[in-house]
Amino acid sequence: MPEMYRVDLPLTMKDRLKGKARELSVPVTALVEQALEMVLGGDVPPIIQPREMTVQDAGDLLLAHIEPGQASLIRDLCKEHDRHAYEYILSYIYLAHERGETATMVGETVMDRHSLARDEAAVTGAVCDWCKAVLVTPKRGQKFCPDPPEDSGEVSCGRKSTLADLHARRAAKTKKVDNSAAPTQVNLDVYRRASQTVA
Repeated sequence: MPEMYRVDLPLTMKDRLKGKARELSVPVTALVEQALEMVLGGDVPPIIQPREMTVQDAGDLLLAHIEPGQASLIRDLCKEHDRHAYEYILSYIYLAHERGETATMVGETVMDRHSLARDEAAVTGAVCDWCKAVLVTPKRGQKFCPDPPEDSGEVSCGRKSTLADLHARRAAKTKKVDNSAAPTQVNLDVYRRASQTVA
């Protein structure tokens, strides 16, 4: 029994393929097999030339391997802010590192105990950049306390810092209102008297 492969094609390509199969009175699969045999046999050179993978390709590849709802949300956020998926993913990795979040991976559980002790000694006495609390088990580069449990209702220090920075940047961007042109109470009284005189 032949193996099944799923190939996503643009709608125009599907329509052309179906039309050609009808024209030749052959099944679509037979037409696809013949085209593949020609390319694989060297009769027709492949149109797509191989190229190096880019960081944008890597971002798209990672999105294909996460939960579809989350991938869709990331794509929507990227469209809204005119960014690429890799930029979102890299920014989240950076943010997670700053917050001291790590995933449990095999490499972490099998690490050399001596190098782990050296790393812990190097970050002993580290404090949270937001609340200034001493970090109990800090990781290299960690800037904030670890995130509290989700059901606690608390906001993490990393999130508080990010929001404070965001609000500060927004405040700096907003136009400063020039109040010098606004009428003062004295000027307003003069304006009212003048308008009553004219009326």
